[in-house]
Amino acid sequence: MMTSKLWYIFATTSILMTVIKANAVVESDSAAAPDWIGIWSTDTKCNKLACCCLFDQITTSAVANETKLRIIGQVDGIGICRSNLIVFSEVNMPKDFKMPFDLFGFSLSLSLSEDSKVISAINPKDSQCNTIATRLHSAANRIEVLFSAVLLSSFVGMKTYF
Repeated sequence: MMTSKLWYIFATTSILMTVIKANAVVESDSAAAPDWIGIWSTDTKCNKLACCCLFDQITTSAVANETKLRIIGQVDGIGICRSNLIVFSEVNMPKDFKMPFDLFGFSLSLSLSEDSKVISAINPKDSQCNTIATRLHSAANRIEVLFSAVLLSSFVGMKTYF
């Protein structure tokens, strides 16, 4: 009986160490490489009376074996953007923290912060058309939740075992 308890403690400790190591890898990788994938909330500073503005939520996801970045969101503002269109665009997956983006004929520069928590959509011709999007959710967050669930179930199992 004692041997099975020791084995259970060893197994639970091994799972815990794996979770800690994997969590550290996720955190260190997300700080080093750009993470464009997630759900973002935009600010309201873009002037819809003079610009074509991204607004509300933006969703970015990896497609085509992670070679493309799909961008889905809403726009509002002047010209074609007045119709509250849905943006559905696929671009090459950015390898760094900046990328050009065409929003219905309006050229933007998308810049991702070094911590991958903020996207700045900058219109080089008119600063009143700039938008800031803050990360709400990311793929890394889902991984951390999964690891937390594994960890919690291990401790609950250990408590009921003893």
